[in-house]
Amino acid sequence: MIDIVLPHGNEKDLVRMAKSLGISGLVFLYEKAPEKEAHGIPTYPVVFGKGVVRIQRSVGNDRKIFEAKPDMVFGLEGSGKKDALHHRRSGLDQVLLKLARANHTILALDFSALRKEPFLMLGRMAQNVRFARKFGVEVAIASFASEPYGMRAPAELASVARVMGADGRRAIGAVAGRVEDNLARKEPSHIMDGLSTQ
Repeated sequence: MIDIVLPHGNEKDLVRMAKSLGISGLVFLYEKAPEKEAHGIPTYPVVFGKGVVRIQRSVGNDRKIFEAKPDMVFGLEGSGKKDALHHRRSGLDQVLLKLARANHTILALDFSALRKEPFLMLGRMAQNVRFARKFGVEVAIASFASEPYGMRAPAELASVARVMGADGRRAIGAVAGRVEDNLARKEPSHIMDGLSTQ
């Protein structure tokens, strides 16, 4: 499993924790480009929207984000609005889901948000997983931790994804799959998806 974390100068501590949890790689998600890299396991420094995996954070009006064809979008459930009586403000609708399916965008579930507001986020995330399954959109789960003790073992993340209605194994493997696909696309032998000279 490759996890996504939001470091703030504590990359070595995050790498150390990842090794102890059995995580095979980390995607470091930065607001701006980092000055130095951590070593020990495969790490992929990513600035929002650029890098090995193009990851975007939800900002409210997300249609432009989905039209930009990112690899992943997270934080959809973080709407500051209160849920209505008969529906949740989970940040997704059929227009965004159709764009996500057409652009092969993965909906990432933010485990750190679940830790901050468990009841509200669990309902919103479960609704988004249900919508994603209905429209055939891939779902991923990652810790998005900023501290080492916010990270979770792959089995724990898979269990949480299963509780929300997603396939646990596919949800924890989605990040690694997308990273591998994007790295393969950069190889000189790559012609198009599914076809290479080797």
